[in-house]
Amino acid sequence: MIRHLLLVAVGLGVLAVWVLGNRDWGLTSRPGVDLVAELSGKVDEEKLNHFLTNGVVIVPTQGDPREGPNSPPMLGYSYREIALIGLPFLAYPDLGLVLFDETPTGLRAYPVNAAYLRQLETEAGVPLARDYGFPYYRFLWGWLFVAAIAAWVFFQRRAKARGRVELATV
Repeated sequence: MIRHLLLVAVGLGVLAVWVLGNRDWGLTSRPGVDLVAELSGKVDEEKLNHFLTNGVVIVPTQGDPREGPNSPPMLGYSYREIALIGLPFLAYPDLGLVLFDETPTGLRAYPVNAAYLRQLETEAGVPLARDYGFPYYRFLWGWLFVAAIAAWVFFQRRAKARGRVELATV
């Protein structure tokens, strides 16, 4: 009985990911940026926009472009996510700390080195990335489905073995 409920739960989970998720169904290595600190009002936004306009990496938006102006510049952490059938399995650093903003078509990001980060922190008057730790756990939940399928196979084999033992007794 447990094995059947487990299989139904896995099926419902994959269906939910398919309907609600925004990831591709093939094997993908997708870039992303995790917010580290808001910079609005703390630093000169015009200077930051100049960095984003010149020497920029474009991370395209999934789905339709949004309406409206660009967001204010923010400090983020650039990563790549490995996903399969819409389930994330791994994330790893890509560009590291970046200055980024959201545009109607995606993200613009500019890599930030240690010297520029110190300059931003001096201008803002607060440490911006000192206590930041990348949340890898948010990109590992695809393994739960693998574990659930492995548990289903285990319970299925156990039930078949139990059935063979019951048939063997006279």
